[in-house]
Amino acid sequence: MPPSQAPFLFDAPFRNRYFTGRDEELRALVSLLQNGHHAVISAPPGWGKSWLAAAAMRMLVKDDPAFRCLTADLFAAQEPADFLAHFAGRVLEAASPEPAQRLELARRHLPNASPYLDPEATAELRFDRKRLQQHPDEVLNLPEMLATESGERFLIYVPDFQRFAQLERGSHFERRVRAVWQNHRQASYLFTGSGGPAFVQEFERPSRAFYRFAEVMPLQPLSPESCAAYVSARFKAGGKKISPKIAEKLSSICEGQPRLLQELGFHLWQLTGSKAAGKKELRTALELCFALHGRAFIRMAEGLSITQLNLLKAVAMGEQHLSSLPVMQAYRLGSPASTTKNRRLLMAADFLTGEQSDLRFTDPLFGFWLRMRYFGAGIRELV
Repeated sequence: MPPSQAPFLFDAPFRNRYFTGRDEELRALVSLLQNGHHAVISAPPGWGKSWLAAAAMRMLVKDDPAFRCLTADLFAAQEPADFLAHFAGRVLEAASPEPAQRLELARRHLPNASPYLDPEATAELRFDRKRLQQHPDEVLNLPEMLATESGERFLIYVPDFQRFAQLERGSHFERRVRAVWQNHRQASYLFTGSGGPAFVQEFERPSRAFYRFAEVMPLQPLSPESCAAYVSARFKAGGKKISPKIAEKLSSICEGQPRLLQELGFHLWQLTGSKAAGKKELRTALELCFALHGRAFIRMAEGLSITQLNLLKAVAMGEQHLSSLPVMQAYRLGSPASTTKNRRLLMAADFLTGEQSDLRFTDPLFGFWLRMRYFGAGIRELV
């Protein structure tokens, strides 16, 4: 079977048949956006934020063809002018597939940006970046203006929104964006981001520019039942068998994380022959995962301070009372103040998630890798 037809998919763009376990969140998200509200999906990497956003956009267009959905990516933006140029281009692309018509729309709605078509870039729209930054409101208002003119509605999806604050020192540009977008009625905004409580505070602290701008939807791990059912169904779709017990064990290892479920499921499916997948195949699949991610795990560990790494070791070994004297002494965590600070930093960096009394790794394989590397654990403890 070609890779594009394999029953599991990871590190790839959204495809609807692989989407599972988020039905309630999807319905709630679509309802918010259909009714003109803005939304934020908050979760660590690998928990299904971008796929949920893609599923919502797909459903919006299916339910109402007048919706124009677009993605404004922050990844390549280094300063406000980068984002404004990209934002304008993506909005105009959503409004019309024809370069000439996009140019006409840009000249009408962005006169101060001096738009033109670049003949060397397949007629891509370009702008005077200096003038673009001098007149940001023109660009930021573009989706509302186009929607009002055409009678359509726009949904603007901004992934990795935690990067937005990095576009400019201070919060001037953030506040300018908020001031414009909060008046839109025909354009809705969907953000996704990671970084734990630090990211959520962007929308919950009165001092932040986007305070109460959007409804925050923190994602939780998928339920064990839905994960096991999904794995069994995908094995069947791929023409192979897996026992309910092994499907449950795989789901337990993944701790409800969609990306890891897809990756481990894929490797197990690849290793399964004519007989049903068993413990031997699951252990081999895990060994393969650790081999593939080992170097990345080493770099992650090496990038931490000694006390941060020690705190992760303590969590990996199941310790929860990190500020207690016995735990601090056993794992050399430093003072209670430094332990609290390190916990906050590790959550902001997406190493850990959960509450203070119930911390867990955002990537359970990294947590178990720490046990293997520093405490002599073996894969047979998992399977």
